[in-house]
Amino acid sequence: MSGYFDFTFSQSVGVGNMIGAINSTAVVELDFRGDDPVFAGHYPDYPVVPASLLTELCCDMVAAHRGLPSLMQCGWQIARSKFGQGIRPGDRIRFAAVHGDDRSKISVTRGDEQVATLRFERVQGLAQQLDAPNPAPQMHPAFDYLPQRYPLLAIDLVGQDSATDRGVARKFVSYSDYCFRKLDRAETARYPVGGVIEGIEQAAASLLAQRWDMADPGHVILVAGLDGIHLNGVAMAGEVIDFVTRIETLTDTLAILSGQARVGDRSITSVAKIYVVRLAVAS
Repeated sequence: MSGYFDFTFSQSVGVGNMIGAINSTAVVELDFRGDDPVFAGHYPDYPVVPASLLTELCCDMVAAHRGLPSLMQCGWQIARSKFGQGIRPGDRIRFAAVHGDDRSKISVTRGDEQVATLRFERVQGLAQQLDAPNPAPQMHPAFDYLPQRYPLLAIDLVGQDSATDRGVARKFVSYSDYCFRKLDRAETARYPVGGVIEGIEQAAASLLAQRWDMADPGHVILVAGLDGIHLNGVAMAGEVIDFVTRIETLTDTLAILSGQARVGDRSITSVAKIYVVRLAVAS
């Protein structure tokens, strides 16, 4: 497992939390403790498990089944993912995985309620490069644009170009990042896939901050799905990740964006479609 957060990633799939196989389906059950630091950072006023960390757990399940250290750089994509009702503190969640030769499907449920589905497929080649704004926009602290806080603020700076509906966010990967708190060897300091996907999602949200009121207490901004996630490469501690996003469709309650994470000229992760919803919440 990637070791990102205590509620899931301090355990290993197949050891403490694997409850067995039911009708050829690998099943994992997890408790999401209310005192886990993820809930303090995402979001402070509306605690919910981020879609990126559910995605990371599912990636680890698929990699473990196939005997891979990671799905990064192994010719896999998340063809489609869909997230329903948010997972809240205290929830017990079941992950059920069905694997074929070239694909896997994972259903995530809370009791009888399905809260997420993810479909993995083998792919050939890399996704098309997403052009960044040119000229590069002026960068501002992400802290001023997003409600996420430590340890779930996954970007440091944001820059936006309203004329082209494109934006750039930047992350300085550091050994002091929360995900490296248990690191014992410098050469294993790969930034986790969940952190990369969370960075793409937060870059998308920061781009939407010019269009939607992110500080509105009557609404919450959530990722409802991601399609075509290509896991092309890795970022290491000491490197800088640029997250490029572009708005494809926008209404008052729904936005569809595309996104990509780069280290220099390398594309390490790309997302064909990011579905973001703006939901009213009870006061």
